[in-house]
Amino acid sequence: MSLCPALMLTKVKCYKKDYGNSERGLTILFVEHEMKAVMKLAEKISVLNFGKKIAEGTPDEIRSNSEVVEVYLGKETEIA
Repeated sequence: MSLCPALMLTKVKCYKKDYGNSERGLTILFVEHEMKAVMKLAEKISVLNFGKKIAEGTPDEIRSNSEVVEVYLGKETEIA
């Protein structure tokens, strides 16, 4: 019986880098809207919109994904 979890659920505010997740192969699931923290801590991000996955990738890939930007920041429109 193993006492080392493979998955941990947490809030970003509670997360500390000392879990040794890289060495242990630990997956940490954040359900969070503080994007600065998520972008800083996550190696891989999945983005949902109304329960449907619209993107998955590294923080840099998510930052530059046009669908994510449109869904979460709104579509840029020109003022005539």
